[in-house]
Amino acid sequence: AVCGTVFLIPIATRFLSKGISAVNRKFFGAPAGLGTQNLGNNKTVVSSVILVTISLACVMTVYLIANSMTKLFTSFKDIYTYNVQITGMDKTSDEYEFISEIDGVNSINFSYYMHINAEVSSSYNQVSLAASKNKIAGIEEVDDNLMASLKPDEIIADSFFMMKNDLKVGDSITFKADYINAPDKKVTYRIAGEMNSGKFTSMRNLVIMNLDEFKKNIFSYPDTIEVYSSIPAQEMKDKLIDKLAGTGLIIETFDEFIGKQ
Repeated sequence: AVCGTVFLIPIATRFLSKGISAVNRKFFGAPAGLGTQNLGNNKTVVSSVILVTISLACVMTVYLIANSMTKLFTSFKDIYTYNVQITGMDKTSDEYEFISEIDGVNSINFSYYMHINAEVSSSYNQVSLAASKNKIAGIEEVDDNLMASLKPDEIIADSFFMMKNDLKVGDSITFKADYINAPDKKVTYRIAGEMNSGKFTSMRNLVIMNLDEFKKNIFSYPDTIEVYSSIPAQEMKDKLIDKLAGTGLIIETFDEFIGKQ
């Protein structure tokens, strides 16, 4: 659109010049009209108008992108309801269950997440693989009963990812990674359903799998511990820092996490 506008500017400038010249002749006489009739053919004027147009287009583009990103991250606050998150775990979830007993903590949820290569149509595409005991925030258009009863050999894939790779429910996807707990470092799962992960990842490449299967074959350590609390987030964070000192865990409020994004 910007390129098309730039090409039309010389023509538009000439028409505008003629219009201004006609108005000047009518109201201010021939000398005034003569002074403006060649503005449209003036290379300096045309170049200046093009430069201003391109600059305004760039500013508008940056504004629209920034505004869209701001709305996106602000909307996360309506989707994710936990107060504080903990990352940097190097042990299984059992070693961190004691966090739920810290004063001020109402409950915790262990979230598992990993980028992994998926074999689709004889080629490998990177997908985001997730698992959680509770419903994963940001996931829409999914059968909740299917999520709760997902079998070890089943997965739920994003509908856009499926469409892009010509997949359908019942097809299989093979994941490959050096850390997979399988002899050939590959595991295969059947697509049992689809969902919309647009509010979880803009890439729309999310795949959800059975939690026990994730811990057994993909990665046994949780990616994030979500802390739900009824006290102010900063106060909860300070208590967690005090109780978890020396563990090397990264503790931040949800607002701090969003701010960094």
